[in-house]
Amino acid sequence: MLRFVSIGQLVFLMVFLTRKQFTQQAVAASCFLFCLMGYLLLTAPTTNNESGLLRSISLTLTEFTPYTLWLFAFSLVNDQFKLKNLAFWIKVIVGVVLCWQVYFFGVLLGRGLFHQLSNLIAIALIAHVV
Repeated sequence: MLRFVSIGQLVFLMVFLTRKQFTQQAVAASCFLFCLMGYLLLTAPTTNNESGLLRSISLTLTEFTPYTLWLFAFSLVNDQFKLKNLAFWIKVIVGVVLCWQVYFFGVLLGRGLFHQLSNLIAIALIAHVV
């Protein structure tokens, strides 16, 4: 019950952040909060059979949490940073990596060696934020 109350509070925080201005910082914060909601749903004490599709979505969002945390922190520290100003080839690489991660964690449910590599990348991103 407390888990769903927390998710409701995160939704209210997302609405509060984006209600007046739809800035890059507000979008980055909303993405981070959305991923936190996935983490809260993933940690629910249910079996894989009970969760079904919700488990794969929650796992994908949980794995994206360090990336969104880094994006949010970077947007707070660097005011000149704009995603639209990134080079096209960087956007292509990021898009391919995001598609691969959605497939790996959403469809394959994180079964494979890439899961450990993803965890190492997540640790590096969190260490960079700290």
